[in-house]
Order: sequence, then C-alpha cells, then structure tokens
Amino acid sequence: MQTKLGIIIPVTLVMGIGFFMMMRANVLVPSIILAIVWVCHIIYLCLGQEQSPKSIKRKFNDFHMRNIKRICGGKSDVYAFPFT
Repeated sequence: MQTKLGIIIPVTLVMGIGFFMMMRANVLVPSIILAIVWVCHIIYLCLGQEQSPKSIKRKFNDFHMRNIKRICGGKSDVYAFPFT
C-alpha cells in the first residue's frame, strides 16, 4: 500500500497541474484525455493484480529456464549456457 501511494500521489499532483493549466487555457479535448488516463491509472493501481516478490521471482525463473531449454535443445537438466 505504501508503494502504491508513493506512485499515486506524485502522479496525481503532476497530472493535476497539467489538467489545471490546460483547463485554464480552454483546451478541452486533451484535458478530457488526461482525466481518462488518470482515472485508468487509479483503477489499475487500486484494483490491479498485486504481485508478491516470490511470484515475480518465480515468473523470472520460469522464463529463464524456458530460454535455457530452448538454447540447449530442450534438455531440462542443463543449467548453464553451452558456450560458457
């Protein structure tokens, strides 16, 4: 939650300043687009999938092992690149 707030607050401030300046200059369409982008960011950060460090590490390891198997011809017991 602390990380999400660390992202939401500065992004909201910067986008709010941009929105204020555009509305002050009567630029309507980009202001609406900026508001839609901001709402999408908030929805994603509040409702988006939360990933723990373990799940991120597992995804990285799975990706790495698939590439090693592909490079080494499908051998599942190979843990180093053949050219090392």
